Amino acid sequence: MKTKAEMSLMTRYTRDTTTINGKKEYLKSYQGSRKRIAYIADEIQRLKADMKPPTIVAGKWRKEPYADFPEYYAIINGEIEELKAEQAERINHCQNIEKQIREVTDEREQGILNLRYIKGMKWEDVAAVVSYSIKRVHGIHVEALEHLRL
Repeated sequence: MKTKAEMSLMTRYTRDTTTINGKKEYLKSYQGSRKRIAYIADEIQRLKADMKPPTIVAGKWRKEPYADFPEYYAIINGEIEELKAEQAERINHCQNIEKQIREVTDEREQGILNLRYIKGMKWEDVAAVVSYSIKRVHGIHVEALEHLRL
């Protein structure tokens, strides 16, 4: 059974992938997912650091600030598992986008999609890399979106 976060992610990125604008929004979600993946990794590390075992102070277990460590650990482990599930879903989402871009047969179109959505480059930078005018890059981009199969 999928979690609420996973269902929300799936719904958000699979709503309208038949139109040019729908495809653009779907591809733009790649960068947001990559940022969220990095944030989740940091958050998991932080939570694991919070799970340090209790210490003995003056011959007694120091239980502050958490009086019941097993319950606290269970809560933290639950949060970590939820984060890992979301992370896996977002990684899968990014891998699907990368695969779909690789399936575009025209190399110019594929390159522009990669630079724009995978690398997150601005239009001016994409145009400079491929040595085309921005207008030409936009034209190839539209053709690429038309050929992109989601």
